[in-house]
Order: sequence, then C-alpha cells, then structure tokens
Amino acid sequence: MLTVVLAASCAREPRNTRTEQDAITADVNRSFEIDNLRESGALSRIEIGGSGIAVIVGPAFERLSFYDKSRALAVVARVVKPERGGDFFVLYDSRTNKKVGTWVNNEGLKLK
Repeated sequence: MLTVVLAASCAREPRNTRTEQDAITADVNRSFEIDNLRESGALSRIEIGGSGIAVIVGPAFERLSFYDKSRALAVVARVVKPERGGDFFVLYDSRTNKKVGTWVNNEGLKLK
C-alpha cells in the first residue's frame, strides 16, 4: 500500500506539449489584439446569432488602411472559430447600423 501511495504522489501531471503551449499563447495574443481593437474604437462588438455573425465596427475602423482592416478581421475570424461560422461574417457600422462589408476566410475583406 505504501508503494502505491508513493507512486501516486510522485506521478507528475503531463506537461503541455510545445504545440499546446503555442496554441495557448496564440489564443492569449488574439484576445489581446481584440481588446486593443475595442479600446481603439475600431471594433465595437461581435454578435453571434441564428442568422450568422455580425461584426460591428466603430468609427476608428474607417481610418485604418485596407491592409490593417484585413489584418484586424483576420484576427476576429481566428477568434470566432469556423465551426461557429467564423469563416464568413458581415460588417456593420456602429453609428448607422448599415452594412459596410463582408469577410470570407478564403477571399478576405470586401468593402461596400
């Protein structure tokens, strides 16, 4: 009985593999980037509903270059996983509530 207790107490939790650690770090970095987009006013909110995903962009989104807009939305797409519809979403202006564009993972950003 003592051996079993000793063996159990010496057993170590399996450590995360490098790939798991990289995935965790990437998730944290994406969350940080989403927070930065919100704080800057470029991203207002993300709504996930029965009709799909709506990304409501703020006034600062307009001032971004096309490249930076695309990069920001690529981050959103990675956070909103494809199984939840993250491979396609519609962009709306937070002030007017009008559709301003779409994002498709394999096609990228299309603005109106």
